[in-house]
Amino acid sequence: MYAGHAELPTLEIQEVYECRTPAGGGDTACMVGVGFTEQQTSHQLCVQLNMASKAIKFAPALKELRIHLCQKSEASKGVRDFIEKYYVGIKQQNPKFPILIRECSGVQPRLWARYEGGRESSIPLTQLKAEDVLKNVSLMAQNA
Repeated sequence: MYAGHAELPTLEIQEVYECRTPAGGGDTACMVGVGFTEQQTSHQLCVQLNMASKAIKFAPALKELRIHLCQKSEASKGVRDFIEKYYVGIKQQNPKFPILIRECSGVQPRLWARYEGGRESSIPLTQLKAEDVLKNVSLMAQNA
């Protein structure tokens, strides 16, 4: 693991590339080991990981996020992908913030946010891609 990036357990590391292009406006270079052989693809993954880990800071009024999903259904595939790709980076930036992952067979995927005063809000995540789930998490984080 390099430069604060999450481990990628589903990809077998074939080569490691050094990425010298600043990602997220920073000066630091990063290194990413990926199952791809093209440096450009590696850089794109590096930037994607940096964006996920640096882009979301939770508003103080947001008290908790809950993600409900099914372990096997196609409707929850994007949510499972989101957890694999982005959860570690988000959690690293918000280490004390409670993010609860709730799995239940057959449930429709949904994101719940609890704010100050006990107010709750939710968004369905059915059939969304991981990147769209990330956008919804960001929206809920800022709309406190």
